[in-house]
Amino acid sequence: DQAERAEPLLRQARADLQQSLPEGHWLHGYAALALGECLLKLERLEEAEQTLLASLDRLEESRGADSEEAVRARQTLMELYKVWGKSGTPDD
Repeated sequence: DQAERAEPLLRQARADLQQSLPEGHWLHGYAALALGECLLKLERLEEAEQTLLASLDRLEESRGADSEEAVRARQTLMELYKVWGKSGTPDD
């Protein structure tokens, strides 16, 4: 499966970025977004949620809430919650 092959590569890319870029750089959020999308495809929903929430936080902080990347992170979270049967509220 493509997602299974991609996961270790995405994790390595994320680790490499953490070592080579400043902490607040937007690419950290983008790498987390890619990994979160992969985890969603693998149906690892709890880990995907944590990763996507961290991605959204970083992207909104570094690129802005209306940036293409932040919008994509929110859309992916909505997709995750739909699959999971959650509404996206903390009480779920």
